[in-house]
Amino acid sequence: MTVSVTAALACAGHSDRGTLAGLQSQEPDLSEAIIDDGIDQAMAGYRKFLAEAPKSSLTPEAMRRLADLKLEKEYGALGTITGTDTRDSAMPLPAPDRIGPTTESTTSQARKSMAEQVAESE
Repeated sequence: MTVSVTAALACAGHSDRGTLAGLQSQEPDLSEAIIDDGIDQAMAGYRKFLAEAPKSSLTPEAMRRLADLKLEKEYGALGTITGTDTRDSAMPLPAPDRIGPTTESTTSQARKSMAEQVAESE
């Protein structure tokens, strides 16, 4: 009985927060948020997760994301140069390395070399 009275009193109060339906009339905030050391904070969070739950089903995803963040911190975000989105600019692609024509013998030698390297690493 005490539980039902408490639940009734909790529901009886009027909230000034509104409901989800009231959000339809609100304009979304589209301004950019600046987060200082965001990558470092995210990396610390993933490291903490991995330390606390090293055998979780989410461990591989956390490890992948941590590696992505390390790359992003080292080389910058994919598609940006000094904070400028490169999708809108026409940046030329780097010239491909010039290599000689491949023949069947050089291709098979390369495959054999790769197979030997794989065998040595196992």
